[in-house]
Amino acid sequence: VCLENCKYDLIARVTANAGFRPVEEDEAWNLHWIDTSVSIERVMRMKKFQKINHFPGMAEISRKDFLAKNLTRMQKMFPEDYNFFPATFTMPNDANLLRDFVRSKKGKKKLTLIVKPSVGCQGKGIYLASSCDKINMTEPVVAQTYVRNPLLIDGLKFDLRIYVLVTSCAPLRVYIFKEGLARFATKPYVKPNDSNIDNAFMHLTNYSVNKHNSKFEFNEGTDAEDVGSKWTLGAFRKWMEGHGMDHHKLWKRIHHVIIMTFLSIEAQVNAAVDMHVPYKSRNCFQLFGFDILVDENLEPVLIEINFSPSLACGTPLDLRVKAEVIADSLSLAGVQPYE
Repeated sequence: VCLENCKYDLIARVTANAGFRPVEEDEAWNLHWIDTSVSIERVMRMKKFQKINHFPGMAEISRKDFLAKNLTRMQKMFPEDYNFFPATFTMPNDANLLRDFVRSKKGKKKLTLIVKPSVGCQGKGIYLASSCDKINMTEPVVAQTYVRNPLLIDGLKFDLRIYVLVTSCAPLRVYIFKEGLARFATKPYVKPNDSNIDNAFMHLTNYSVNKHNSKFEFNEGTDAEDVGSKWTLGAFRKWMEGHGMDHHKLWKRIHHVIIMTFLSIEAQVNAAVDMHVPYKSRNCFQLFGFDILVDENLEPVLIEINFSPSLACGTPLDLRVKAEVIADSLSLAGVQPYE
């Protein structure tokens, strides 16, 4: 295994436990794990026994502006199947469309926009806006309607990190891990207004944002799954059961969101794989982090997709969940230490 371009100790630990030996990039490797995007030249040089943890073309859903473009295109053709994401506009091209959209909603209901850099992660550069005047529409950002009615736990907003593995694009083969994380904001939720619209601890659920709040509670135990500012998905399901909610129905809806999202870029990714990957899907697999918000009607809302989800383990809970995800990913992808 080559880990020269991987910063996460977790990958080294899991691959070592599986019997892999670390090698340099210029040596013969079976698995190359890379945290960032992979160059086409590197993919094209791969041999039959080699695997890399990325497919070419997946930026079509991992970049916020590309994701908005692809889902909006599909929504126009299949509105009932693609109603799981907020109205989204990409700046600067959609500036006039956004102004028209905001004018059409005036007087009907309170509208808040959430603005994000087209390329970015960890909550950097995200802010809420009450009008178009608050947005610099010359910058490469996406603006989408903010979900004002999220499901709350103990008064706090949260989102779900769903781990998804793709092992083949033709045919499309997707595995959705039953375990994952629920990540909480650290200030009780109040619908956006002039006094709280800038409060990131209330409106954003990103771990990288909320860990800086003194109210953030670290989950220090491996078995305490429903304590602190980060839970397991298993703990969230138990909470739903305890409150008379059907988690099976929600999970089925989340499956639909994930599958429809991959279908929106099927043509682009298959074209890239056919053109650049020597042994097609045999050479590639990819782990994604889908960030999903649940509203008060138990409808999942797709927030964004991470093409290389963080594998940092700040707590024992992180380590347990993410180690299982990586071990299962390597098994499902069929990575074997060929000599």
